[in-house]
Amino acid sequence: MEKGEYFALDEKSAAEYACAKGFFCSHGANVRCKEIGDGNMNYIYRISDGEKSVILKQAGLSTRLSSERSISRKRNRREAAALEAENEILPGCAPKVYLYDETMDCMFMEDLKDYTVLRKALIEEDRIFPDFAEQISSFLAETWVRTSDVGKDHIQKKYQVKRFTNPELCEISERLVFDEAMFNLSGKNSVEPENELFVKTNIYQNETLHQEAGKLKYRYMTEAQALLHGDLHTGSIFVNELGMKIFDSEFAFYGPMGYDIGNLIAHLLLARENARQNQKPAGVIWAENTVSKIPELFVVKGMDHEQVQKDAFEKILNKWYYMGILEDTAGYAGLELIRRVVGSAKAEDIVSLGQGKRAEAERRILEMGIDLVLNRNKFREPGAFKNMFVRSGS
Repeated sequence: MEKGEYFALDEKSAAEYACAKGFFCSHGANVRCKEIGDGNMNYIYRISDGEKSVILKQAGLSTRLSSERSISRKRNRREAAALEAENEILPGCAPKVYLYDETMDCMFMEDLKDYTVLRKALIEEDRIFPDFAEQISSFLAETWVRTSDVGKDHIQKKYQVKRFTNPELCEISERLVFDEAMFNLSGKNSVEPENELFVKTNIYQNETLHQEAGKLKYRYMTEAQALLHGDLHTGSIFVNELGMKIFDSEFAFYGPMGYDIGNLIAHLLLARENARQNQKPAGVIWAENTVSKIPELFVVKGMDHEQVQKDAFEKILNKWYYMGILEDTAGYAGLELIRRVVGSAKAEDIVSLGQGKRAEAERRILEMGIDLVLNRNKFREPGAFKNMFVRSGS
């Protein structure tokens, strides 16, 4: 089965490949494989013999949406390293990586079939998770302390920055989150007809917004604060009643800590709007409480961490540091809200709404996103995130 060079797997060859790698005792008919991926850049297979199962993820040669856009397959190696690093930061927070094959640019990892993607659980199954803020804030705080200059050896941190430099996937985010959202350069942006004039006036022609988005873009490109997941949202987190698992870490890089926190908060706000439009008060309350708690718990856990220095100077310095992270959090949350409404990669939370509801939801989300970007300096204290629900009107 091993050919010594890369080839694209399909369901049949993926099953044979898993057997050749020793994951199953037999090459017989009991081994089944099914492609389960719905992403744009990778192929994901669940392989099982009826008793045990593994996930095989292989990097494709190009994006599924465009065969003309080629991305290095070596991103899979970086993702495997990121998953291993995340499990070191907070044991059990990500799927275990069993094997990475550099030739095939693929990895075998733990099958999380007993978990559900958080977005699906929220908008399709009407479930809420009371412990989620506690769980995710521990991951965020541990990440900040253990991978940033706050708690990690400065020299070793610089080597890790080099290890996780991720130019191609960061370019995707730079283009879609910042440039396309603000300027619609490719002409692929869209909103409901009722909101087209609003978007043109308040986003595409809003020079003040462009300036602030530009500042956030340059921080994204130059501020190597901590190891980020890089695409942290409700679609990249598995949940069940026992805990959470973070996955899809191929966008990992060293960047501003507020980018991860802001992305997550934006998607919780999208879930809140979905629950609001569908008259699900429990979902609205859960989302608001979770958004309010995450910054508070992040700061408390980070500042109280045993690796954070406790002398007077460091206390003042670290307070200044986290205030900047919270300001970034609000700004990046705003940009993510805007791009998930106007951009080509839309949020299912809004797309799934009926036509009338969707137009209203788009407008509310865009107004909130613009406000968060332009007024992010008002979010330098963790308690300020509670106020956004008053500021948004409901």
